[in-house]
Amino acid sequence: MRSRTKHPTNGLRKIYVLALSIIAIIIIFSQLLIHHSILKLSSDAGIINIAGRQRMLSQKIAKLALIIDYAEFNITDSKKELKEVFELWEKVHFGLQYGDSCLHLKSIENTASIQNLFSKLNPHFKEIQKSVNILVDTHTYDSTTVAKSVHTILANEKDFLSIMDQIVNEYEFESNNKIRQLEKIEFSLLLVALLILAIEGLFIFRPVINALDRNYLKLKDRNRLLKIQQNELQKQKSQLKDSNEELENIKEELMNQAEEMKIMNESLSDKNTDLEISYNLLVRQKKELKLLSQVAEEVSNGVIITDKDGKAEWVNKGFSQISGYTLKDIIGKKPEELLQGDEINLETKNHICKFLKQKIPFFVEFQCYHRLGLPYWSCIQITPIFDEKGEVDKYIYVQQDITEHKNVEERTRKHNQELLNFQEELSEAYAFQSALFNSAAAIIIATDTNGIITSFNKTAEKFLGYNAEEVINKQTPALFFDSVEMANLKVEALNKSVEVENEFGLFTAQLTSGNNTFITDINFVRKNGNSFPVSLSIASIKNEVGEASGYIVIAEDISDRRAAEKQLKQSFETIQTKNKHITDSINYAQRIQNSILPKQDLLQDIFSEYFVFFRPKDVVSGDFYWATTRNDKIILAAVDCTGHGVPGAFMSLIGNTLLNKIINGYGITEPDEILELLHSEVVNTLHQNQNGGRDGMDMSLCTITPSKKTIAFAGARNPLYLIKDNEMMVIKGNRKGVGGQVKSLDNSFDKHVITYENEVSLYLFSDGYQDQFGGEEQKVKLGQKRMRSLIEENAHRPMQEQLYVLKDAFIEWKQSEKQIDDVLVLGAKIAS
Repeated sequence: MRSRTKHPTNGLRKIYVLALSIIAIIIIFSQLLIHHSILKLSSDAGIINIAGRQRMLSQKIAKLALIIDYAEFNITDSKKELKEVFELWEKVHFGLQYGDSCLHLKSIENTASIQNLFSKLNPHFKEIQKSVNILVDTHTYDSTTVAKSVHTILANEKDFLSIMDQIVNEYEFESNNKIRQLEKIEFSLLLVALLILAIEGLFIFRPVINALDRNYLKLKDRNRLLKIQQNELQKQKSQLKDSNEELENIKEELMNQAEEMKIMNESLSDKNTDLEISYNLLVRQKKELKLLSQVAEEVSNGVIITDKDGKAEWVNKGFSQISGYTLKDIIGKKPEELLQGDEINLETKNHICKFLKQKIPFFVEFQCYHRLGLPYWSCIQITPIFDEKGEVDKYIYVQQDITEHKNVEERTRKHNQELLNFQEELSEAYAFQSALFNSAAAIIIATDTNGIITSFNKTAEKFLGYNAEEVINKQTPALFFDSVEMANLKVEALNKSVEVENEFGLFTAQLTSGNNTFITDINFVRKNGNSFPVSLSIASIKNEVGEASGYIVIAEDISDRRAAEKQLKQSFETIQTKNKHITDSINYAQRIQNSILPKQDLLQDIFSEYFVFFRPKDVVSGDFYWATTRNDKIILAAVDCTGHGVPGAFMSLIGNTLLNKIINGYGITEPDEILELLHSEVVNTLHQNQNGGRDGMDMSLCTITPSKKTIAFAGARNPLYLIKDNEMMVIKGNRKGVGGQVKSLDNSFDKHVITYENEVSLYLFSDGYQDQFGGEEQKVKLGQKRMRSLIEENAHRPMQEQLYVLKDAFIEWKQSEKQIDDVLVLGAKIAS
């Protein structure tokens, strides 16, 4: 059995690696510890900043409360701003105690001293919270209630600010202690590292150097032994030389056999020569095509290389710039399939086919179409490329965009035609101008530069009552313009320091080099003294040097337009009045609808904690929530009526009335029986058996019996979310709605009974929250899955915090999208 020799450096290597590893571990541990401490200090700085901002928010709340108290009207904006500041103030208060991801307070570990300070702060927080809720929720201005609430806020603000200062100071004190501890730890680690380096120098590196000296002496001995072994190898080498001579003889025999093989290979070589000639020819053609493509790539004209069948294999950048098609678009296709339109004539097609058959280069011009559908003209040279047998192997198309050249030709042709037409039109111009002047529906008067009438059309004679002979060579303003309006124009000109030579100059002074036409509404006076409104337009006539040589006055009777404007104004005022009545009615309906919802006092009495996220799409809502107590039972419902706005609100009043009748009147408390009877009542109330219809309700309904610790649930298309023992349960409702003559997948409503020992949380809701569009793509629904995750992840928080989370998530998801439906989410905790 062969013995193993231990390598002399193995022990040294292990000791050296161990020493370096210890140093590396100490350095890594130090860096991780310092990094962790810096992160903690950064988090502490954020907490101190947010705590400091809480003081500013409380001061802003007090300021807004005083504004509301002293303002006598227009307090809506102040209330809105107070509500926004108050919600942020509440959010920061809870975030400093329990953490809030939106405020970047993911984990809060307050010390006992800070927790004690928050305990002292909470009574003042609740007093301020209660008073602000009163100010924000007050629908009518009650000066006594407002003054009392403002007094409460101011009374608690001083103590609130004082305790917040202590909390901020405590945060700073704790942060400074952490910094001092970090400095001590860093100094301790430095001492440990220096101590370890000293120990390694004495007990590791010095022994390693001694061991290296010993190994060096051993290597010298082994080198001497190696020289002896080399001499022995020389002897063996001479023996191998003799063996090689024998191998030479064998090699000579093999050479003879190789000569025979060579003769056979020569016959094969002749065949290979022919193949090499063909291959070299192909390589040369490939190089030529590559050189051609490199040159073609740089030219501005379009270049296409096709196979012998005319299918594209390559195009340059110039072709893509001209046509909009890339190599990917055209490869494997014939260029004419993409470029030609329906306008190409049969003669051009025959011309192309003729020269292709003759296999000679030729030019052709025709209209092509860009990838975007825009037409352009091309001149295309098509050149065939032949192989060594004289057959066409490829075609090269060179395309030049000649659209501008064609446009110039077309413009020249049109210009020449226009000159011919103009000569013909000149002979007819005067007659046509005269006919047009007299047949125009508007009053047309031509004057010289001083307003003296030179022409007077037939329509002017009709409207103004003068013959042309009566007004020619007379001044326009003196005849037709209202004297009162002319006096007003003179006063206006004096106020503007505008100097005019005559009354007509009051109008022509409005004309400038940049504005050659003056338009205004004014009254004209007929020959009989009656006046009528006209739309007056005065334009200057320029001579060949650009100076005014006269004016054209055009006036159009606008009596009908004035009457229509008056009627439109009256109609608009009527619509405004009716719109105000409708808005007032809807606002009154909102107050009625709010009055039928359960009061806060009732919900606070029957639940240990609760929240209601109620956000109608319009002023009034088709969603409503309902709660009552009957004997030792609590009945709670979230109802989604068909539609929203006013129709939905009417349906919600019917639903509320029928629930009161069934539960408080008939004394029915089992949820499945309530839904069955409610379905029948809705059908009968709306006469749906006779008239048909789909109107109805989707709802979740629970009957809670605290004495037996049971929850009975029935649902009409809506589910129940329940948190029990930190686990979420989803209890689906039946696929049947309340009311409506629609065939359902379920014929009746099922009752589900859940028992509980510890505290449980219930969540009832309509579909408005989950159906809201938004997100990054703006066209995606929030969805039941996201809503369920939000509830499940935040179920451990207090109910009011859960409300803020749901509100923020909804607003962040919705962004600029419109709210598409009423939103109702109701959460309640049932004590064990």
